[in-house]
Amino acid sequence: MLALIALSAVLYVMLLSAVVAWSARLARLPGVDPSGGRDWYLVAAFVGVPIAPLLAFTILGGLGWLG
Repeated sequence: MLALIALSAVLYVMLLSAVVAWSARLARLPGVDPSGGRDWYLVAAFVGVPIAPLLAFTILGGLGWLG
């Protein structure tokens, strides 16, 4: 159970960091609304809450670590 919680947190932070990096690159493009990056970050934050534990459960279940 601890591995599931830890992996969920790690996946959540990794995926949010990837969205921040992507939206920062996107904001540097000409003609792009700079506040659009914040919108993508909020969408990723809300969607990531249920997705990260499900992905962690799938990974740990596939590896046989859930018992």
